[in-house]
Amino acid sequence: MAEDRLHVLDIGVSVEASARIKPPIQDGDSQLISVCHKNHVIAIANGRFVDLYGICANSLHPFTFLHQISIAVATCVSFPVPGFLLVGAFVETREPPASVQVYFSFVEPVVGADGRCIRSLQSFRHDMTPDAGSVLVLFEDSKVFGVLSWKERFSDRQVCLAQIKQQTGSLVIAQCSQDGRYAVLGDAGGRLSQQLVGKRLELKACSRSGVISRDNPLERVRVAHTLASSGMDCAYTSLRWWMCSIQDQQKQFILAGKQDGSLNVRGCKLLYRKKM
Repeated sequence: MAEDRLHVLDIGVSVEASARIKPPIQDGDSQLISVCHKNHVIAIANGRFVDLYGICANSLHPFTFLHQISIAVATCVSFPVPGFLLVGAFVETREPPASVQVYFSFVEPVVGADGRCIRSLQSFRHDMTPDAGSVLVLFEDSKVFGVLSWKERFSDRQVCLAQIKQQTGSLVIAQCSQDGRYAVLGDAGGRLSQQLVGKRLELKACSRSGVISRDNPLERVRVAHTLASSGMDCAYTSLRWWMCSIQDQQKQFILAGKQDGSLNVRGCKLLYRKKM
């Protein structure tokens, strides 16, 4: 077997910050728009409604209104699988309203989130299907993150929560690598953490359909690297895990944009070590 380690290098490419610092990230800065590229559908969360628009070739009317879904309070939307829309919603009871039952195949309560709204749903891989997949879940004003995983056309679902030990700021942004093996988390204080091996996580609740489970699969996840920004605390607002070919070699980079307008580019190098 082989164990891999992630090395993050500052490759010296950056865009300087502007002199004016914007206000801190607000709780309402959530993932309110998602695009299903395969089906040419845009989902927009707007309070009690989620509006669906179709993308067409008409230059005068490129967006066609398709449908409106009525829900309690939609806080974020995501297309993890073509044709399937996940909606993060804040409800006071576990019983879904009738309109949700009509349009959604399931409603999964998140146990242990302390009533906090979901702010983003980040897909782990691009090749997920209704029979197997998972998304990374971030909550408003919270240091805790979660993973929603499913099998068998969403009939077998599990939500697991965890927290990075000694985490000081709320998590505001996340991005997963293309193969789904790594996740980068950014907090409101301007720190990045890569997950895979190293320091253990502080495990939280794990549940299936609202019922607490005994085992938490996030027990196998480790923190590989933590990067703190220098100077004034400023949150990361955008992350992209970018892979490209340079001289027949696959190179991986993390593009990190911050609230002050600066951009940092980090090179990622995997070192493989054989186990005896």
